[in-house]
Amino acid sequence: MQVKEQTDDSRILWLDTFKALAIISIFVGHFIATYHKDWLVYETFLFTQFLDAKMGAAILSVLVGFFAYKTGERRKRVFLNSLNRYIYFFLAALMINSLIVALNIPKNGISARAVLQVISDSFLLNDLIYPTFWCIRYFFAASVLSYINGAYRSDARTVIIELIAMYIALADVWVLVCVLGNIVYIVIRNFEDLKYKWLLYIATILLYVTLPAEESKWKFMQMGLVAMFGILSVNYCKPVKKLMSFKPLAYIGSISMSIFLTHVVIQKRIGGWLFDKIVIEPYYINFLIVFVICLVITVVFSALINKPLITLSKNLTGLADKIIHKIKK
Repeated sequence: MQVKEQTDDSRILWLDTFKALAIISIFVGHFIATYHKDWLVYETFLFTQFLDAKMGAAILSVLVGFFAYKTGERRKRVFLNSLNRYIYFFLAALMINSLIVALNIPKNGISARAVLQVISDSFLLNDLIYPTFWCIRYFFAASVLSYINGAYRSDARTVIIELIAMYIALADVWVLVCVLGNIVYIVIRNFEDLKYKWLLYIATILLYVTLPAEESKWKFMQMGLVAMFGILSVNYCKPVKKLMSFKPLAYIGSISMSIFLTHVVIQKRIGGWLFDKIVIEPYYINFLIVFVICLVITVVFSALINKPLITLSKNLTGLADKIIHKIKK
C-alpha cells in the first residue's frame, strides 16, 4: 500500500505543517534562549517543553527519517540519494559559513585559517563556525541509513533492531531519533487505519508530560518518541489531519530546512542590531517587535535560497552521475 495523503504539487501538506510547527519551536526556543533566558523556566512545564528547541529538532529529525525512507523506497539509488543530500548540506554550509566569516571581516579581518575553517566545516567535518550544524551531520548520517532501509524495504522489526543497537553503541541519540521516522513511514504505508489508535494518543500525551527537565540521552530519545507517536496520532485522526493541511503553515514547512540553516545567524546578527536600535517600554513589546522582524526576514531569505540550493545540488549530483558512468565505460 502506498502512502496516500492530501497533497499539493506532490507535497504532503499535513506533514509540511508538522515541519512548520517544528521550525517555529526551534526558532522561538533559540530566540528566547538568546535574548530572554528568564522566560525559559520549567515551572511553566508544558509551555517550555514545546518551546525547547530540542523538541522542535526531534520533530524535524523524525520527518527527515520519514522522507529519506520514502525517497529510498521509490528511487532505490542509495549512492545518488546520499550524494545529493551531502552536496545540498555542503552548499548550504558553505553559504552560511562564508556569510559568517564575511560579516566578521571588519572586526577580525580574513586569514588562511578562517578560509580553511570554512572549507572544513562545510564538508561537515566540524561545526566550529556555526554550532547548530551538529544537527546536519546527524541528518546526513540518518538519511543514508534511511535510504538503505527504504531501498531494501526494511520492515519495522529490522528498524527496531537497528535502533536498539545504535542506542547501545552511540553516545548521541539524534541519528536514532531520525530513524524513528522510518517506523512512521512503514506503519502509515502498511496500515490505512488502526483499530486501537486511541493508544497512540495516550502514548503521545504520557510521553510528553513525563519529559524530564534535565537534558540527557534518554530525554532526547523520549522527545523523538513523542514526535513519532504524535505524527502517527495525527495520521489516524482525519479531522486533525485535515486541519493540519493548512497551506500557509505548510509553505513554511516546505522551506523548513532552509529556515533551520539560516535562523541563528539572522537572530544573532540582525536581532542584536535591532535591540540596539529599538528601545520600547515595556520590554516584552520591544522583544515581540524584534522577534517578528527576525522571523519575517528569516522566512523571506529562506524562501529565496531554498529552490536555488535544491536545484544546484540536483544538477551537481546529475553531473557526478554522468562522470561516474563515463568512468565505468
